[in-house]
Amino acid sequence: MQLRLPRKAAMTAGAAVAALGLLGGGFALGNTTGGDESRNGEDDASSSLQDRDSATAEPREPADGQIGFGSFRGDATHDEAVAEDADVAIPRDGPGCPAPLGDVVSGDALDLASGGFNPRLLDGEFTLAGVSFHAVGECNDEGRSASGKRVMSTSWLHDESGLVVSVDQRESDEPVANARQQNSAQLWDEGYTFNVHVRGGYETLPVAEDAAVTEEAEAHEMTEGSGRLELADAPQPDTLDFPARGGSADAAEIEAVLDSALSGLAPDIPAGCYFTEQRGGWDDLAALGFGDPREAIPSGFEGQHVDVRTITTPEADCPGADREGPGSEGFHASLRSDTGDGWIEMSAWQARGNGHDRPAAADEDSVTWTTGDWRFAVHGHQDGEGLGADTLQAIAVTLDPGFDVQCMVEEHELTSSELGEHGFKAPELPDGYSIAGEALTMAALPEDCDGEYADKLPAYQLSWSIEGPDHRFEILVTRDAGDSGDMNGHIGEHGMGWQDADGTVFRIRADSRDEAARDAMLAIAHSLDPSLDPTELDEGDGDVREPMPEPDTVDSDAVDESPDLPQ
Repeated sequence: MQLRLPRKAAMTAGAAVAALGLLGGGFALGNTTGGDESRNGEDDASSSLQDRDSATAEPREPADGQIGFGSFRGDATHDEAVAEDADVAIPRDGPGCPAPLGDVVSGDALDLASGGFNPRLLDGEFTLAGVSFHAVGECNDEGRSASGKRVMSTSWLHDESGLVVSVDQRESDEPVANARQQNSAQLWDEGYTFNVHVRGGYETLPVAEDAAVTEEAEAHEMTEGSGRLELADAPQPDTLDFPARGGSADAAEIEAVLDSALSGLAPDIPAGCYFTEQRGGWDDLAALGFGDPREAIPSGFEGQHVDVRTITTPEADCPGADREGPGSEGFHASLRSDTGDGWIEMSAWQARGNGHDRPAAADEDSVTWTTGDWRFAVHGHQDGEGLGADTLQAIAVTLDPGFDVQCMVEEHELTSSELGEHGFKAPELPDGYSIAGEALTMAALPEDCDGEYADKLPAYQLSWSIEGPDHRFEILVTRDAGDSGDMNGHIGEHGMGWQDADGTVFRIRADSRDEAARDAMLAIAHSLDPSLDPTELDEGDGDVREPMPEPDTVDSDAVDESPDLPQ
């Protein structure tokens, strides 16, 4: 089978055109591919370097998230940074359905030009290794797509280095930032988005300046005289090379091959006109506006890993310089105690336009907060318990000049006698019932603190476990000062839930479906909210979960004592 190419592409593609003509049956249509680049119907190109979900995700403890160019979310951990496929630079579009390619088949030939698709091919120092051409569109209710964007994926061998260059070319009317990192890039040019990825070689990561030889490494010490090298005498590197799949080239060679591929695909975009990610160490924190937190680190902790990422912005007269750049600036660092039983993790990543100043919430294990478009997290453990709120806050103060020690969220444990002062009622117990556990928590700011977040506090989370001769109920009551929205009340076999006029949300979960349990549940509900009218509730369990297995006893310590703070 022949493949006909547009004249312009044929004139510039050189030997690659001849290679395409010799592919015969190896050229693939639809969602199959020659080579190893099959996506099984998924769109192979990204329309944006923007964060997949950091705009809505809050930092999680310990801080986590995949580290990849433009794919930071919330915080990030080193473990996920080196996870499989974490080096994929550009997040791919979500799955779609195969769509018609259009009128591109003529006899035994494929004529992409007739369909209006203009392939970009590499030449000179690259040899074609694989190619696929397919279309993907939005799925309808029947799992089909009437039309979609066409995508050509090609794989190329760099003749000198043996590195593999993958190129996804996708039709797109939405320009994206021209951006690159060490081994990958994206660009938009003349109606196409390109994703380029160089595979093979090593990815270079900075090593913390005070990194020490770990106990695991010491266990593998080598001694001279037996063909073994003493690790302590070995030179300490400034960087760590994490092997990538498929080769052994160094970072400089990978970047050179990427430069060559980009210049071949888009010669009108100069090399200096890409948003470019730079990776550094502690000294680069200042470029992000952060302080150096090492001065607040307790003695006995030494750096194991630090990764600071900054973005170099292209000049204003560069093509595409006015597009929004990738939001992948940030840092992550980890330290370990010299005794091996302690650790500190800290991170900061951009909130990608969804940030707002959120006061710090701290406990003995962690402190998290948001300043502007930055989300921060510091965590620490020592000897099996939290490192301590004071120590973690001291680190936070040195890291973020905007950290406000005076306006931190404070948690208060309430007593049943105090509930009335805050507009709540304790549950009244039917005969034979008792409270097996409770947790009554309020989160609030000090009186003198204000700002956007202050309008959402105080926030309350009240929970009780109630047991009777034959039944058990779990109760959760929540309220915050912000707009909690509307909730449809419901009552069903497994419990009930409703919202009062003040925005307080009540949920009761029952372990039994019989009528006696329902009567007891309604009595408890009326004691919590005398204004409740059960006839106005919808029949059904709503968001009440399946009943829990009945335990022998209810441990009050198992009740969640941390209020869910409003977003």
